[in-house]
Amino acid sequence: ADARTRVILIRPGKANKHLTYGLDLMKAAPALMNLPMDGPRKGLHSLILGWQDAFNALERSTKPVIVAASGWCIGAGVEMAVAADIRICSADAKFSLKEAALGIVADLGGLQRLPPIVGEGNARYMALTACDIDAQKAMTMGLVSDVFADRDTLLAEAEKMATKMAAMDADCMRGVKHVMEYNKRHSVDDGLQYVAAWNASFLDLQSVGARIASMQSKVKK
Repeated sequence: ADARTRVILIRPGKANKHLTYGLDLMKAAPALMNLPMDGPRKGLHSLILGWQDAFNALERSTKPVIVAASGWCIGAGVEMAVAADIRICSADAKFSLKEAALGIVADLGGLQRLPPIVGEGNARYMALTACDIDAQKAMTMGLVSDVFADRDTLLAEAEKMATKMAAMDADCMRGVKHVMEYNKRHSVDDGLQYVAAWNASFLDLQSVGARIASMQSKVKK
């Protein structure tokens, strides 16, 4: 992302009711059908890895990533959403991993990223049944952090959230993401040692002091 970018917000377009129907099968079908189906399927393997890279980039971004979902969020849309840091939705949102219904093993990160978010059982339920999950169930499962009454309220709240986060220290945002990614692959003790070393190395004490002073002045007013 551009250095001036502070937060990435993925949301439905102004004229769109739905976040995404996932992979455009009509456009993807010719490319898939023209790949050789005998012998080593290097072409298909490379194609899948290329698509994975797009969602990996979201997870690895140093910027906070918010997904605001309204209407349908299907297949690759769910796999995109779980690569983000924060997911929120409107009351009409529906989530579904539809790949199994098409005879496809979801391959863009859903099977890897969903279990830590919603639990192993819920992830298997979504992946094996290709069922539709409504907004309230998504909230109960932990797939989303908040549900808003309608699309307009969702988008307004998403903008507020992004604006608030953009005003925070960019290096702190980067540090939070980096440390939490480190925690996924290491023990709690290792994580604690790592964050201590991180703050000892990168904490901007002057910036922290200025922010504390600013907060205190607002409280006095």
